[in-house]
Amino acid sequence: SLAATAQATADQAILDAAAAQAAADAAQADADAAQTTADTASAAAAQANTVLANIANDDLLTPGEKPEVILKRDVIVNEQAGITAEATSYGITTEKTAYTDAVTALTDYLATLTTPVLWNSLAGNTTIVGTTFRTKFADVYAARQALLNKIAAVAKSIADTAQAAADDAQATADQAIVDAATAQAAADAAQADADTAQATADTATAAAVQANTVLANIANDDLLTPGEKPEVILKRDVIVNEQAGITAEATSYGITTEKT
Repeated sequence: SLAATAQATADQAILDAAAAQAAADAAQADADAAQTTADTASAAAAQANTVLANIANDDLLTPGEKPEVILKRDVIVNEQAGITAEATSYGITTEKTAYTDAVTALTDYLATLTTPVLWNSLAGNTTIVGTTFRTKFADVYAARQALLNKIAAVAKSIADTAQAAADDAQATADQAIVDAATAQAAADAAQADADTAQATADTATAAAVQANTVLANIANDDLLTPGEKPEVILKRDVIVNEQAGITAEATSYGITTEKT
């Protein structure tokens, strides 16, 4: 039936809306996580740049300073794979390339710091150019921040799009629910009309049987007497008076053969 079809449509729309909202919630959670990562990285970069600036201000890496530098370099190297993988998953290329190039430049630069011992050797001091040292690390942190900010922005855009889709799906579901209710109301009204029509038909059948019996009795002597005529007139008047209503109802239902 139309009502059943409308209800099935509404039920599916409700499921679709729930699925869309779940997807939107997941996308928002990803966006929130990306923004938190970007904010945390920004604070960490500021702190790291300050520490590294203090270390490099005398153009020497001493054995006491090197563990901190090694730690900063290890964090940069170890986090790179995860950050670039996330950037790839969001289709980000420009900022990812800049970040990768900055990490490579830092690694290549550190490999040149060998006088009189390698930069990460705790056996002695290593000579550096403080401004270059600070710049190489700062370039990585700046490129990383730009990439993380881009990831957060793309994730937010995806979340916003998903929420808009969820809102549309919910609106569709809401309309489908209204349509289903309207269809059910129409079905209920049609059933009520059908019940009324059937009751009218049943009543007419019983009345016709009774009328035919009365008329048969009246006509059995081939005479209409003054005493019988009022009954016949009544029956004729009922037939004439009900005709307009019956034919109008038949017309409303598109019935022609039986009406004619």
